Amino acid sequence: INIYLEMLKEDNEVIRYISKNKDLPLSELIKRLFALFPTVGYGDSQYMNLINKTK
Repeated sequence: INIYLEMLKEDNEVIRYISKNKDLPLSELIKRLFALFPTVGYGDSQYMNLINKTK
C-alpha cells in the first residue's frame, strides 16, 4: 500500500528517475525502469505515460 501511495505523488522516485534520464532512448529507459522498480507493478503503458508527462 505504501508503494502505491508514493506513486500517486507528483514528485515520486520514478518521476525523478525519468527526469534525470529522459535523454535515453525510450526502450532503454523503460527497460531500466522495470529493473529498478520491480515492485511498483507498472507496465509499459504506465511507464510511457509517465515518460510523456515528464518530457
